[in-house]
Amino acid sequence: MAGKKKEAEPTLFRLTLTEKQLRVVMTALDWFFRLQMGQFFDYTTEIALNGYVYDANDPENSEKFDQYINRRNDSQEMFEKAFRIAQPVMSRKTEDMIVSEDVWRLIRYFFWQRRPEPKPHYTVDAYPPMFFSDDGPYAKVEEEKI
Repeated sequence: MAGKKKEAEPTLFRLTLTEKQLRVVMTALDWFFRLQMGQFFDYTTEIALNGYVYDANDPENSEKFDQYINRRNDSQEMFEKAFRIAQPVMSRKTEDMIVSEDVWRLIRYFFWQRRPEPKPHYTVDAYPPMFFSDDGPYAKVEEEKI
């Protein structure tokens, strides 16, 4: 009787990031998930805001604001149309998406733990993240003073 094949141990990597870089990774993953789900409003708002700065003293501010709103609405419509063409039916999550969610949950929980105010027990982030991949061992987010 042949023995069970032993799976190779995963290669582990250590990645050192600043807090700002970690927040960028978390935001990028959040946008990735939203785009996968067809939730384009936050993304199109962010990209349409690029270059627009509110200035109450600018006599053309109302016109510039209207242009920003039009850019946002037009890009959201474009994204929604492309999404319907590219993915007419919601598909299942890929393994990469599941692992990405695990990483996003870890980073989010890490920042939640560092909040200065008390953590109510009834909030979503009050408990350690649940993992959905079988890609263990799970990554860790640790703070290290350098």
